[in-house]
Amino acid sequence: MKRIIFNTILCSLLLAMTACEQKNVPDNSNTGPKTKTYANHRDSIVGQSFPMKHIIEEFTAIWCGYCPGGMSYIHDFVKNDTNWIVIMHHEDDDMSTRWDSIISNEFEITSIPRTTINRAGLNMLFHPQEMGKWHCEDYEEETYVSLNVNNTYDSISRKLHIAVSGLVGQSDFPNLRLTVLIKESGIIDKQGDMNVSTYHYWEEFCHTDVPRAYTTDALGDSIDVDNHGYFANDFELDMDSTWVANNCMVVAFVSEEIKPIIQVEQRPVVAGTMGGADIQCGGITLGNKL
Repeated sequence: MKRIIFNTILCSLLLAMTACEQKNVPDNSNTGPKTKTYANHRDSIVGQSFPMKHIIEEFTAIWCGYCPGGMSYIHDFVKNDTNWIVIMHHEDDDMSTRWDSIISNEFEITSIPRTTINRAGLNMLFHPQEMGKWHCEDYEEETYVSLNVNNTYDSISRKLHIAVSGLVGQSDFPNLRLTVLIKESGIIDKQGDMNVSTYHYWEEFCHTDVPRAYTTDALGDSIDVDNHGYFANDFELDMDSTWVANNCMVVAFVSEEIKPIIQVEQRPVVAGTMGGADIQCGGITLGNKL
């Protein structure tokens, strides 16, 4: 009888201790707000939007008499708005590259000057003078892709390392492509100019935003977006000895297939400089005659 009573008391004590231990276990199920990070939670960025920058591409040439006028329209349109980035693709002249030819062929350029904004719209290509009717504020301010560009440049070896990354704020999206290039401004060269009905060659003209080389395919490389909506790519480039590094920019943009372009960013090759955006060629605004 005593043994039964003892066992009963022992079991009661064990149950009581177990209950006490459970009561003393901290409850971590609700310890305050939990911050979701883009890197760890795909759901946290779905439906997100990001500030959008825009790109203007002009097809031009030093022998094109009507192209200086087109450049003026673009400069007047963009002014100093850093949300707008310009590229001048050259056709069959000393500044044209094999990449320019690929892009020109893709868009079937048969006459210049021709301009496109974000490679968008049914009439994607138009004469730049039409920009006089529009305003920067007329364009979308948000997009579903973010883009970051960071680069380091070694002035001794002239090696440029470029890191491009971003986030995709949609769970369903088309094939995205990334294009990365180097452009240079402040290049002094000839330029044809049609003044009313007279064609004239300026011996010295300040050219801007001229593509020098691509680190991707000219029409972009497919982007590998991970399960968290993140993508990242690294590139290396040997800067040509004839390029002025302080006048160069890294430009990166993301497109849906080849067009339209949905996000763009640029950074100076040399940190602490404006990458040519602040150049005044002989006191004359970029893109104008000396």
